[in-house]
Amino acid sequence: MKRRYPNKPDMSTCVHEAAHAVAHLAHGLGFIRVYVHTRAKMRGPRPPEETGCVSGLSPLEQKQRLAKRGKRITYRSLHELSVIIAYAGSFAAARYLRRGFGPIFPDGGGEDFEKADNCLKYIEAADYFQRFRRKRNAQQRLEAHSKAVREDLIERTQFLIWDFWPEIMALAEALYRRGSLTYAEAVEVYRRSLVRTTVKTANWTRVEKAVEQLNWMLRQLCRSPARTSDGAVA
Repeated sequence: MKRRYPNKPDMSTCVHEAAHAVAHLAHGLGFIRVYVHTRAKMRGPRPPEETGCVSGLSPLEQKQRLAKRGKRITYRSLHELSVIIAYAGSFAAARYLRRGFGPIFPDGGGEDFEKADNCLKYIEAADYFQRFRRKRNAQQRLEAHSKAVREDLIERTQFLIWDFWPEIMALAEALYRRGSLTYAEAVEVYRRSLVRTTVKTANWTRVEKAVEQLNWMLRQLCRSPARTSDGAVA
C-alpha cells in the first residue's frame, strides 16, 4: 500500500492539471501558471475551492499571442481547443486511475465539463448562423452536426492523451515535487520529455527497419532455388 504524505498533492490531481497544461502547450497556447494543492491544505479548516488550476489567458490574449507567431485562428477554433483542454484533465486522470476515458471527478472535473459545455454552445451558435440558418430543418441538422462535433472533440482529446502521455506524466511528476510551475518551467519539462520520447521513437524506428531488412533477406533466401555442391540447381 502506498504511503500518503499530507504535505504532497494527490498524484491523480497532478496528472489532471498536467494534462490541461500539456493540452495548452501541444496547441501552441500559453498560460501563466499551473499549480496543485497539498492534501493537508485540502483537508484543512478552510480548504480552497479547487484542487489545482491552470491560470490561462483570455481568448483575445491567446489570439494575439498566436498572431505574433504568424498563426491566424478564429474564435470558433479557439473554443474547440478550449473544449479539448477542458476534457483533457479528467480523461488523463481516468487513464492514470485505469478507469478508461470519461469524467470521474464530480468536484474538480465538474467545472471543466461545465466550461466545455459553454464552449460547445458557442460553437453551436456560430455554426447555426454560418451554416444552418437559411436551410430547411435547420434545428435537426444543427443538433446532428453539434453531436458530431462533440464526438470529434472527445476523440481528438483521447488521441492527445495517448500521444502526449509521457509528457503529461513528466509534468505531473514535476508538479508532485514542486507543487507549482510557471509557464517557462512547464515548457522546459515538456521539451525535455518530448526530446527523450523522440529519441526513443527514433531508436525503435531503427530497430523496426533492421528487423524488416532481416525479414526481407530471409524471404529472398527461401525463394532462391537450392544448389548442389557443384553449383548446379537441384
